[in-house]
Amino acid sequence: MIKQNRRTVVFVHTAMCGTCRLAERFLTIVEPMFENVTVVKADISFFPALAGEHKIESVPCVLYFIDGNRVDRQYAVHSVSYLYDTFSRFTTAKEDHT
Repeated sequence: MIKQNRRTVVFVHTAMCGTCRLAERFLTIVEPMFENVTVVKADISFFPALAGEHKIESVPCVLYFIDGNRVDRQYAVHSVSYLYDTFSRFTTAKEDHT
């Protein structure tokens, strides 16, 4: 799915993580505002290879991909406005963004 869509966001979480649940609420508010971004959710308990491949150190973690290449990784999801601003920068970023 990541390689099939121009811009993809992967929200990495665990079921028992309270901060993850809050971040997921923020994500559900922001996601509909960005129709050109595909958002997928991955419980790291079921995708341990994802943690290794992207060196995920904690959850929640938001991975940003352009054309299948990871361009950013975010651990702190402070607020709806912070996530909105991050999505805004992501949707205008070029592939060489790091």
